[in-house]
Amino acid sequence: MGFSDNDFPLFLEVLANQRHKHYEASWREFEKKYKDRILAKLHLALKDEEAVQDCFSKVLERLVLHNFKAITDFRERKSESAFVVYLLRIAWTIALSQIKGRVNLAIDDLQLEAKQTSYGDVERKVQKWLVLLLRNTLSCTRKESFTLERGIFIFVMRVVGNFHSKDISTIPLLGLKDEHAVDVIKSRFKKIVNKSSNVERFRTIKNS
Repeated sequence: MGFSDNDFPLFLEVLANQRHKHYEASWREFEKKYKDRILAKLHLALKDEEAVQDCFSKVLERLVLHNFKAITDFRERKSESAFVVYLLRIAWTIALSQIKGRVNLAIDDLQLEAKQTSYGDVERKVQKWLVLLLRNTLSCTRKESFTLERGIFIFVMRVVGNFHSKDISTIPLLGLKDEHAVDVIKSRFKKIVNKSSNVERFRTIKNS
């Protein structure tokens, strides 16, 4: 069964009614109409394809949870464009939840490693700042979070992984003009690591 634009209120009704004869067809229509847009939104937040697909599944789960509450609670039932915005908001919330979960796992891993490893002074400072920086991403705006995550990534690759600045600058996702941009970010983070561990120094990163 195909749903025309004029049938949108009916489409929503069928999506939330397992007893309707066109229930399964309505969900095939849902994926046909909205899956690509939801995936595109998820790709803005997540780099890993498996994580993107996992989040898409969670979007579907959210919609059917508690007897389709997310669908029945949607008020603007005559506006498909409003429904798309609603879906993308759900997708973004789920993606951010996954990012926060990953950050918390990274924090746990770093703290566990710190307990099990005999660090020198420099390594302890690096580990401590990575934990604090990761924690700080949880309360950042999307732009600030990306700036911090990119800085952490570059710092770790350059200083810990010994990757060359030129190689790092060729990674498209980082949006860097050249290897000089890599070195500027690396130097900024290195200075922060070498300074005292006052949490207020995060402001120098967030505002730079």
